[in-house]
Amino acid sequence: MSRPVSRAPNRRPGEFPLGLGSLAAWHLHGSAGGGASQGQAGTELLLVVLLLVSCTVPAKDNRDAAGTPDGGADTPEVSAPDLRENGEVCSLASQCRSGVCAEGRCCNTPCGFPCSSCALDGQEGTCLPLPKGSQPRDKDACSAESANTCGRTGLCNGNQGCDVFAVGTACDDGMCAGTLDITARGTCQPSEIPGVNKCVRSSTPFSCAPYQCLTSSGIAQCAKSCFRDQDCSPGATCTQGKCVDPNRAPQPLGNLCEDATGCQSGVCADGVCCEKACDSPCSSCRLAGQEGRCVHLPANQAPKTAQGCAVEAATCGRNGLCDGAGQCASFAPNAICQVSRCENGQQFEAATCRNGICGPASFKACAPYACGDDGACRSTCAVAAHCAPGATCEQGVCKLAPVSVTLEEYLGKEMQPVVQSQGLVNGARQNLDRNSNWDQVPAPLTGVTYLLTSRDDKDPRNGLEDAVIYRVRVDRPSIVYLLLDERARAPAPAWLAADAWSDTGLTLRSTGADPRTYHIYRREVDAGVLGLKRVRSFQNNGTSYAFVARP
Repeated sequence: MSRPVSRAPNRRPGEFPLGLGSLAAWHLHGSAGGGASQGQAGTELLLVVLLLVSCTVPAKDNRDAAGTPDGGADTPEVSAPDLRENGEVCSLASQCRSGVCAEGRCCNTPCGFPCSSCALDGQEGTCLPLPKGSQPRDKDACSAESANTCGRTGLCNGNQGCDVFAVGTACDDGMCAGTLDITARGTCQPSEIPGVNKCVRSSTPFSCAPYQCLTSSGIAQCAKSCFRDQDCSPGATCTQGKCVDPNRAPQPLGNLCEDATGCQSGVCADGVCCEKACDSPCSSCRLAGQEGRCVHLPANQAPKTAQGCAVEAATCGRNGLCDGAGQCASFAPNAICQVSRCENGQQFEAATCRNGICGPASFKACAPYACGDDGACRSTCAVAAHCAPGATCEQGVCKLAPVSVTLEEYLGKEMQPVVQSQGLVNGARQNLDRNSNWDQVPAPLTGVTYLLTSRDDKDPRNGLEDAVIYRVRVDRPSIVYLLLDERARAPAPAWLAADAWSDTGLTLRSTGADPRTYHIYRREVDAGVLGLKRVRSFQNNGTSYAFVARP
């Protein structure tokens, strides 16, 4: 037999309310140890709520002179938990008004780029690029490559992405022609792939004067500093670490320079003598074969300075690349503005630009598995680290430990719920007092153990809107799912939006004399007592519940 439960309706410390609809299913997904962190997943719970709809006359309101149900105490109105503003500390997305918890802070966007952060000092709560030259949040996201490849430098580019070796960087085996000139020298140049450079050789000799030509790691390079006069070209002297040749004539277009005085054109841009200033981040005076001429970088190439075309992903403005006409390019409609990723136990799909806004990106919980190295949820395991917190790896399969569930209060009029040992599968019994069954159970909810209730259960406080009828305690942060009768969606209860519920797009069916479709909503909650509300239908009838726990 079920143990007696308290009927005291007063709200307890740590309690938070969860509204339930005409048919609702709660899927609680907890993590081990009770620690709260975003995306933590452990045992899942499902609470199913059925709304009885009939044409019976409401029962007499048995209230005492104080307006309370006979034998009961006043039940305070249960409100939704206060949502936290951007920048405040969080462990779950459901705690934030923005619906995003990143790096332990409520954030204005998911902030999924490896070189972005929502926790920069003094700017917590706003997703911003990490400064150029910073280490990425994920050390493997920008793994360093050789300069010969013109690939990643291993650091951030100041534009939310990984930096690459800049246009003009020496990259291929050249040869020193004597001590002053380089022949067959390779430099990093734009490639056909957006944001990627490639190594291109030039057959034109390249003068290093007033410096010497040196060979380092098999690559011919012009020295950039000196210790003595012998480190410089003939006629030049080493002054404060730099080679200076007062008699050196101004150089033609394309030759190396340190300032405008060393150029015939009077302009030194991008490290060479140039025909004009060439200040645009999407123009260069150092493209292979065109050194000295200011030309536009090809379309979809990275700018020569990342800050010049800083990404504006949230508003679908600049996309961080060049447009081929010397300007920064913008995101096109339906272009990807947030890459797919997996973090904190959740897999986010790529987000696209819609009406000037990025996203939102759809996501799913990985539990009982953890995120994989490929940016997606794992589907198998070899060690416990491949599983979500609170789960174990058994013969290649991650299994969740059960969450502790306690029925704190039962405020209904009929039968107290009974635990069913069978899982929530097609054909499983739906009610204590009806011959109805579950059907078309979606995969994420299949196999859960549930609490069987009576469909004729009523709230004894007739007529109270959204009254709490159950209080159930969960011992850890969880992801919960609500199955809502299709009749309660036009309009949907106000507490769905107020309590940060999101529609998963999943449905469930019941069979029997009155078959229905139920829509599944999702929300994250902290450990504590769940105040389970009823929903008044258009005919003002009662609600009954079934509570389900997934191992």
